[in-house]
Amino acid sequence: MLTENQTLDKLFQQVCLKKTSVLGGVATVVHHFIPKSHCLAVRYYIPNGIPLTYEQHLQIHSNKRKELEEQIIQILGISWRADLRKRQNMIIKDIDYEKVKNYLNGKISDYL
Repeated sequence: MLTENQTLDKLFQQVCLKKTSVLGGVATVVHHFIPKSHCLAVRYYIPNGIPLTYEQHLQIHSNKRKELEEQIIQILGISWRADLRKRQNMIIKDIDYEKVKNYLNGKISDYL
């Protein structure tokens, strides 16, 4: 049986996974631009989920991280990055799992 976090992580992946990677190619994984372990405020935030190919995801977790992240910022824009930074600075101790689930299902516009 999945934990609440695992259930929300799976739903997050399904919502964020699009057919095309932001860097080109068929997306098969979703990368947290800001690592989910670093900030609860963006863990389930849809704009933080970046669809990538498996190979791109391996590269972003290797020596090409900075280069690929700069490409992603160029593609998604400065305002996208500013939004993530603003949200990243929010301090959250607990998550309302039902609110996050409703957010990921498109029922509400935010979970904070």
